[in-house]
Amino acid sequence: MKLIFTLCLVHAYSAFALTGEEVAMKIYESNRESDSVQETKMSLISKNKSVRVRNFISFTKDNNKYNAQTLIVFTSPKKVKNTGILTNNYKEKDSDQWIFLPALKKTRRIASSKKSGRFVGSDLTYQDLENREVSLDNHKLLKSSKLGKKTYLVLQSTPKKESTSIYRMVKVWVDEKTWLVRKAEFYSKRKKPIKTLVVEKIKKYGKSWRAIVTKIKNHKLKHTTILEVEKNSFNNNLESDFFSKAVLENSRKLKKYLK
Repeated sequence: MKLIFTLCLVHAYSAFALTGEEVAMKIYESNRESDSVQETKMSLISKNKSVRVRNFISFTKDNNKYNAQTLIVFTSPKKVKNTGILTNNYKEKDSDQWIFLPALKKTRRIASSKKSGRFVGSDLTYQDLENREVSLDNHKLLKSSKLGKKTYLVLQSTPKKESTSIYRMVKVWVDEKTWLVRKAEFYSKRKKPIKTLVVEKIKKYGKSWRAIVTKIKNHKLKHTTILEVEKNSFNNNLESDFFSKAVLENSRKLKKYLK
């Protein structure tokens, strides 16, 4: 799943010469493989420390950065198997999202007003699964900050129109050598973040960097989601029509990938 948190490898000049918008654009334009297939383990940890594990496979096609498509299908446990979500992003307009619920044998469109909902009980929202264009936000580069022993650029982004985002502000810590986001804080109307994302492990595949272990903490619910990528493959020649409601509703068409 791209999940909107993987970033760029190469930069042409010092980050100190960049504006906030230029840093945001570097983040957005990073790691643009033609397509990818990713297998991920999702652990859901409640406030009483009970753990539920789910596994899913995600398919992503770039389509020149702005019209990226993503299909996510759960492979286990049985309760959520074949549950899927399809996201089609468009340049300068809202994305389309559909979710398939096998128990109901029904696909329904996710309305914009519902994109703050939690994705299958995790600490990701439906909006988090979209690609958010740089032009929708105002971006400001803040004072650099340390995480552990390393110093990171800190970028603050606020929506130009409140109606376009469920967040009032997002603040990210960016590695200027790899252009990977290593931490993100998400704010609503409160001064404290409602949730925090930390990328705990990264890995390089060819010329691309990927987040391998990501932890998301929902501070209000005292709930945590851990995403662990178990397998990645790139440039699989996925066609655009693969990303359709017909495929979403028929797991047999995914059989060669669901091993």
